[in-house]
Amino acid sequence: MTEKRKILLIENQKFQFNTIIDFNCLKYYDLFPLESSYILFIDNVRVWVNNQYKSDYRVKAINFVKDFIKQNQIELIIMDHILGGAYHCLTGIDLADEINKNKNIDNCMPVLFLSKTEQSEKNRMTKYENYKKKYPEDICTKWIHKGYFGDEILSEEYFEKMVIPEIRKLFEGSEETKFWIKFDFVTKLEYPSNQEEKRIELFRIRNNLNYCNLSKNLKDIIENVYSCSDINILNINILKDEK
Repeated sequence: MTEKRKILLIENQKFQFNTIIDFNCLKYYDLFPLESSYILFIDNVRVWVNNQYKSDYRVKAINFVKDFIKQNQIELIIMDHILGGAYHCLTGIDLADEINKNKNIDNCMPVLFLSKTEQSEKNRMTKYENYKKKYPEDICTKWIHKGYFGDEILSEEYFEKMVIPEIRKLFEGSEETKFWIKFDFVTKLEYPSNQEEKRIELFRIRNNLNYCNLSKNLKDIIENVYSCSDINILNINILKDEK
């Protein structure tokens, strides 16, 4: 029997938390926190997002959250966008950014944001757009609207239609999509004039070849260049060999 994938639900309202974890469409996943530990967990979240608490208290709170994720081997987070009611509180985007600090698309924690805030709302859009630059949408993150009044998400039919497909996408991931993100990063590096031929060959590959037809040598080289931003390890002969 396949082990269930582990999901952390960070929901500020206990009624909504209890409603969602009971959805039949989520029975194929292991959900955290358990109802018995919900209060302890969410209290630590509330402490960290509230800038009015002392810094050492907030540090203990975020360490609790990170340790919880590590100890329970969480693989994906479903997170409410608004985690504190006061104007000075940070948001779920800030918490996701903290959890994924110093991580990249290969090892970041995928996050599905739930919110009654429309995706087009200006202030939210700016912060989320910045987050997506580090953790691309459909690979590391997704924004899901709770519905006009914010309570449609409590309908299992709505949840199954809007959330479950995105959970599957983030769990499955796309090696091809990740590769092309890294590939495009490599093409945008600074190339000395005497190495510009490498960039030209990369553009040729990008425009003419399918992912499945690329050699393992090329994929490994792109991975290495992406990791260290050193174009000198790009082998022009291997690039030209990709036909």
